[in-house]
Amino acid sequence: MIKVLRNSVAVLIALSTILIPARNPVSLAMPVTGMVEEAFRVDYKTDPTASIFLNDYLETDSGSRESEALNEFILSVADGQSDAIRGLFLDERVALQVIQQPAGQPAFVSSVDEVITEFAMARSHGVVGLLAHNYLAGKHFFEIQMDDIIQVVYGDEKVEKYQVVAIQRYQALQPNSPHSEFLDLDTSQRLTATQLFKKVYTGEHHITLQTCIQEGVVDTWGRLFIIAEPIV
Repeated sequence: MIKVLRNSVAVLIALSTILIPARNPVSLAMPVTGMVEEAFRVDYKTDPTASIFLNDYLETDSGSRESEALNEFILSVADGQSDAIRGLFLDERVALQVIQQPAGQPAFVSSVDEVITEFAMARSHGVVGLLAHNYLAGKHFFEIQMDDIIQVVYGDEKVEKYQVVAIQRYQALQPNSPHSEFLDLDTSQRLTATQLFKKVYTGEHHITLQTCIQEGVVDTWGRLFIIAEPIV
């Protein structure tokens, strides 16, 4: 049964560094999507206009269950805002609420289970960036495979479909730093935060899902990126 939150409180992960616009590429940073020290945590209450729902999904028989679950999910997150992403639908088992980052908080990642956060800096580059902690909603990202279909739901009930074209994994050489350098686990290429940002959050329109990779007791050891392109 899919869980989607209603009437909940999100928690702000407030990091000391602030992203600087892309015209200054040296300072681009990557949000941290795993556990960070408690000292970095402060309470943040969501804007009341950013509705958060708890939807107890009906369990349906095979055949029509995915379309029924999608329709149910669309109705639960719709608020009439045509330019606001409100949900991410992976299949009949996983549908996640999407909220936006508060103004001036580019490092914010929701600490509410089953809720993911749209990365504002990515949108400024024409890309949909979706962030989630690996111990919360981000755990679902590890279930995604190549060629899977991901559906993005807007507040006006519009749905856009994307297909997974790349799954990328990196080791963060400074795990808790948004300015860490990264090591590509497939090619061993070393990248700065700016280079990685440009690789996954710029270019032709697409969606990028980001969460952290845990290694041993280090929850923020690495980063996972799921890249999906629009289905025309």
